[in-house]
Amino acid sequence: MATVKFLTTTKYHGSFFPPHENVEVDDADIDEMVKIGAIIVSKDNKSTGEKTSSVDASEDTSEKKSESTKTKAPTKNTKTTEKKSK
Repeated sequence: MATVKFLTTTKYHGSFFPPHENVEVDDADIDEMVKIGAIIVSKDNKSTGEKTSSVDASEDTSEKKSESTKTKAPTKNTKTTEKKSK
């Protein structure tokens, strides 16, 4: 079993999944769900029975990108330009 989430409302095999809600799914469905936009939150290790957390790389870069691309409020140019007279 694994836990995934979607960033938008998504329909998969006749079921709707709301955005940003963790959903437990079978391992067989993970690949298809990732292709349609699922982000893996955690996945069980079959050999040890432990859960491991993982975050999709695209989510990390999009968060960093959105932070770095935030625009600052424009500042007024305080310098005045003087016209040269001929």
